Amino acid sequence: MLYTNDSEHPTKNVPTSKAERAAFVLSDEEILALSRWACVIERHYGQPMDIEWAKDGQTNEMFIVQARPETVQSRREASAVKTYHIRKKGRQLLAGVSVGEAVASGRVCVIENPSEMGRFIDGAILVTRTTDPDWVPIMRRASAIVTDHGRRTSHAAIVSRELGLPAIVGAARATHLLHNEQEVTVCCAEGREGFVYEGIADYEVEDIDFDSIPTTRTKVMLNLANPAAAFRWWRLPADGVGLARGLGRIAAVQYPHPVVVRMSDFKTNEYANLIGGAEFEPKEENPMLGFRGASRYCSPRYREGFALECRAIRRLREEMGFRNVVVMIPFCRSAKEADRVLEVMAENGIRRGEAGLEVYVMCEIPSNVILAKAFAQRFDGFSIGSNDLTQLTLGVDRDSAELAELFDEQDEAVRWMIQNVITQAHRVGADVGLCGQAPSDQPEFAGFLVECGIDSMSVSPDSFIAVKRRVATAEETVLSDLAE
Repeated sequence: MLYTNDSEHPTKNVPTSKAERAAFVLSDEEILALSRWACVIERHYGQPMDIEWAKDGQTNEMFIVQARPETVQSRREASAVKTYHIRKKGRQLLAGVSVGEAVASGRVCVIENPSEMGRFIDGAILVTRTTDPDWVPIMRRASAIVTDHGRRTSHAAIVSRELGLPAIVGAARATHLLHNEQEVTVCCAEGREGFVYEGIADYEVEDIDFDSIPTTRTKVMLNLANPAAAFRWWRLPADGVGLARGLGRIAAVQYPHPVVVRMSDFKTNEYANLIGGAEFEPKEENPMLGFRGASRYCSPRYREGFALECRAIRRLREEMGFRNVVVMIPFCRSAKEADRVLEVMAENGIRRGEAGLEVYVMCEIPSNVILAKAFAQRFDGFSIGSNDLTQLTLGVDRDSAELAELFDEQDEAVRWMIQNVITQAHRVGADVGLCGQAPSDQPEFAGFLVECGIDSMSVSPDSFIAVKRRVATAEETVLSDLAE
């Protein structure tokens, strides 16, 4: 969309190619320039600022066109956060781009034009095709907003953030599928995608005061699967990220706390499900124990793919400056395989110990425990993958419904494995952490890990507070027992 000199038609749409639509508007240099200008402006005014910029389409010059005090984020209490959890919900009616992190229920009010403002009921859920500045008076009266069109930078998204309202933009056909007086729930608490559910959902709102969260010797870290989760949970007082499946934005949000990035660990059947994947992947009877993890990195069949992963790590650490990134190698079966992986990494420019780079290994195979000393001499630490370690120790398929009762992370054999690897690793100065749901789901398991002297636990963000408190209680018990 472009502005024109025609007073009757001030804007016009211009066709763009697919490549143009996918391209970034600004270069890295322009983004850095805007960032520096923003810092200067905030220092001048001495407070958070809402800044708008423009770029001349002919000269490519950058301009700051407006700067005013920021009124949403700065009003939030720095030491507290509000979280929303859906307990019970109705049928999903729509999905779109999520704006905000809240949940709201109410009756739908479909508005076609701002001139219909008189029939809008305060607290209703505004549903419309799109918005512009004329809509702001109505938006202020809504409890949530749903639009047919729009993206994260659309007018509806920007104003919703300013007003602190949950909104779903780009929910195609919302004005056709929803009707006036219909009871729905707008949920923006489930990640990048927002949902409209039928009926009034049962949800809870929790106010978390960070000052009430205890400090612990044992680090409690987060498992983050994507950058959206990183931006949603960055305010939690976590000790870093213990398992990350994304890269740059997660590292940036957590800096300078460590972010442990697990290298790819897809199995052959998972690769085969990708478009064209079946043409390249071998068919395996048991992919869980097949061509995955470290063995894939060392294979000529995946050499180029692993080189790209290494290049991404190099760029993060060397070009972007995120030296807080720690590399983790999954499913490494033997010391020989460990040596080969480290060699391949070095060939691709990332060497353990160089510029402070730490390399961890997943402890998810019995051989990782049996040869813990040998692995500890090659890696800086272990991250226990309790799911795989349990199934391989007990010989139980974790996905089997028939054997579900036998899959127990608290089994005596699994506990022995965990305690043993912690003891052996600590003897040679290597750290040990655990990433998995067990500490979240089983309070006594968190206590067991503390008793073993584990260095860190990595849990899902929504269970962070509960696990942190359990760890603090367990540490107090251990200290009390020692005192006696």
